[in-house]
Amino acid sequence: MSIPTQQEITTMLLGPSGAGKSRTANNLLGNTVFSVGNGYTPITIKCKSRTGERFGTQLNVIDTPGIWGEEKEKKVLLDEIKNGLQKSNEGPLVFLLVTEMRRAVDVHKIFLRYQCLFGKNMFKYAIVLFTNLDVWKERYIDDIGIDPDEHQYIKSLPDEAMQLLRKCENRYVLFDNKCTGDKMEKQLRNLVNEITQLIALNKDEVFKEERIDEKSDVPRRQDIDWKINVGTIAGIGTIAGIGTIAGLILSKFL
Repeated sequence: MSIPTQQEITTMLLGPSGAGKSRTANNLLGNTVFSVGNGYTPITIKCKSRTGERFGTQLNVIDTPGIWGEEKEKKVLLDEIKNGLQKSNEGPLVFLLVTEMRRAVDVHKIFLRYQCLFGKNMFKYAIVLFTNLDVWKERYIDDIGIDPDEHQYIKSLPDEAMQLLRKCENRYVLFDNKCTGDKMEKQLRNLVNEITQLIALNKDEVFKEERIDEKSDVPRRQDIDWKINVGTIAGIGTIAGIGTIAGLILSKFL
């Protein structure tokens, strides 16, 4: 059961293009208020926020663009995301770090970008949301022939992805954005419960961005390697049932 709160909770969704941020934001609010794409072509290019109530909790949901394109374009998008948070109402905040289950191998490098933006303290306010649970389960059954233990997926993640989970103190949710009815309501209750529990854990304190300078131990943007290792991508086949070529095609959007 979620913990009702009178305060509005800002929930900012961060992640690569095509991860399911906009669809998740719509499900959180119970309305189609954010545009949703059909693939990995970026649809969201500006931060947008909408408010609504879910299970007794008032939410201010911020949908953000994915980070893609050349370095100059990435900087513009990162600045847009930072400004989007600065324009939000001051109050309790949760970052939802959204990634598809089948693309989670390089998730640690992706979210280092946001660490450069907000500082490493952001992970104290973060939950990792793995989307496309339904697709992963279908491919697992096709490949292995048995219904998977969903949390076995977490155990199969490589060390770099596990590092991200450890930064978030192992807070994560597995999510199916296409289910309906009672199943959708159950998982939305679970997600809102995770959000409100994190707010309670942080004692309703307001997130404050760290000042990042050259002496900080946060890596500089230009020092982050955004090229996905071919060997790592090949390893996705074991976890999520996709091959090296598909992974390399997707890598340009990371």
